[in-house]
This record gives sequence, structure tokens and C-alpha cells, in this order.
Amino acid sequence: KKAIQEYNNVLPICKKSGSEMDLGFLYILISEAYLYMDNILEYKKFISNGKEMVIKADFPTDIIYLNKIRSKYFLKIGQINRAIDLLKNSEKICIDNNLFNHLVEVYHTIYIIFENNDDKENAIKFMKKYIYQKDLIEQKDQDIFLNAKQQSLHRMEQEIKLIKESEEKKLLRAELKYKNREIASKKLNSVSNRDFITKILKSLSELSDQYGELDSIKKTCENQINNFSTWEEYLSSYEKSNPNFMSAINKQSDILSQTEIRVCTLIHLGMDNYEMAELMSISKRSIEQHRYRIKKKLVIDVNLNEYILSLS
Repeated sequence: KKAIQEYNNVLPICKKSGSEMDLGFLYILISEAYLYMDNILEYKKFISNGKEMVIKADFPTDIIYLNKIRSKYFLKIGQINRAIDLLKNSEKICIDNNLFNHLVEVYHTIYIIFENNDDKENAIKFMKKYIYQKDLIEQKDQDIFLNAKQQSLHRMEQEIKLIKESEEKKLLRAELKYKNREIASKKLNSVSNRDFITKILKSLSELSDQYGELDSIKKTCENQINNFSTWEEYLSSYEKSNPNFMSAINKQSDILSQTEIRVCTLIHLGMDNYEMAELMSISKRSIEQHRYRIKKKLVIDVNLNEYILSLS
């Protein structure tokens, strides 16, 4: 009940934002809560609204979550085959989109369903798939770990070589690159501060000032805004130090939104999803959605970070 209350608090904000992807996912979460409460009438209402929006948005992980909740409902009413069909659809989505961690969960769920219904043959089949996929992920994680250690060792060897050979120019270039990134980060924080104070000023402007006490606060905000860099000033500065990248990304300006161009620039700067979310004052999931839309608009099937860096 508390979860539903929290969701209902967010619902008007989500509707106002105009994002059907977020609104559809929120409807799915609400339907899940009602399903736990065995309130089938409310479950059906929200799952119906959310299903259409989620399928239209075509965001893979949201569709997987939709299938998961719908399969729970069909299991509850004894329609096991329909639950299995939904989970097998999730299996295909996971494979098509390389969502292997989600695939492990899907296999485990199907295995449990068959086991609980004494279908030993299918239970063993999906248990084997689950174990095989889980082993693959563990092996991949181990390979990534070993590769990271090898890269770290390689970097250390290169640093020692640089010191031994007294390649001062290379060291200076590395220091200059670091300084440029540090300067860019500071300017980016300035842009973020400007955006934050602008939001505060906008909120203050919407309040009634019956005692005349807000004017001085608003004036202080306006003065602070003038002290911070704009996004355009930051891009101009970044373009001077990264001309090839900015030239390439500007060619996509008709395809990508300003927010998506900002995300591309932050990726190029070396930020991860958590850092970008904190800087842009949005959720990590919103960053993931922006990344998904960018890949879709640019029609690329490689890692987005690698693609962005290749533009340099």
C-alpha cells in the first residue's frame, strides 16, 4: 500500500514530463503492487495501460519486466503455458540485445516453474541453460578482471619505460591531457551549477511574494547565474581541445537532441552513467534510456563508448 502511495505521488510528474516510456514503466510497477495485494481488478487496469506504452517504446529491459509481471499473473490463475510463452519471449529479447544477466534470471524462472509443475524434462533442460549461461557470465567477468590486471601491468611497464627513457615530451602531453580534462570538468560543473540555480530561480518566480522577501533571493540567484558558464560556452571551449570529436558530433545535430549531444560529450569526457546522472540531476535509468535512443538514432550496433571515442 505504501508503494502504491509513492507511485501515485510520482504519477502526475511522470504524466507532465510527456515521456510515455517512463509513464508506461510506472504503470507496470503499480500493476505489480496490486498483483501482490491480489487486487486483480486494479492490476488489469494498470497493466493494460502500461503494456501498450512499454511495447510502443520498445525499450528491451522494460519489455522483459512487463513479461515478468504478466507471467506472474498467469501463474497465479493457473495459465502456465501463457506464462512460459511470455518468458520465452523475454529469452529472445535477451539474446537479441545481449542482455545476458537478464537471460540468467529468465532461465532460472522458467526452470522453477517447470520444476514446481513436475515437468522434469523441461525443468532439466532450462536448468542446464541456466547453469551454462551463468558459467559464461562468470567466465566473462573473470576474463574482464584478468584483462584489467594485464592492462594495469602494461600501463605500469609503459610508465617505467617512459621514466627510464626520459621521454619528457610524452609525459608533458599526458599531463596536458589531464589538465584539459580537469579544466573541462570544472567548466562542466559550472554549467551544472548554472542549470541548478536556474531551476531554483524558476521555482521562486512561480511563488507568490506577499511579504516582498523573495526579490533579494532571486537577485542573488541571478547574480550567481551570471558567474557560471553556459552550455554553449562549455561546448565552445571543449571544441578547441577536441576539434575532431566536436566536428563529428555536430554533424549529428539534426538527429540528436541537445540532451543527447550533452550525453555524448560526457561519454567522450570519460564519465560513467552514475557520474553523468549526478551531473545532469537525473536518474541512472534516464541516462541508460538516453544511451539507448542515441544508439537507435545513429543506427550503431557496437558499444556506444567505443563509438564515441572513435569519433576522435
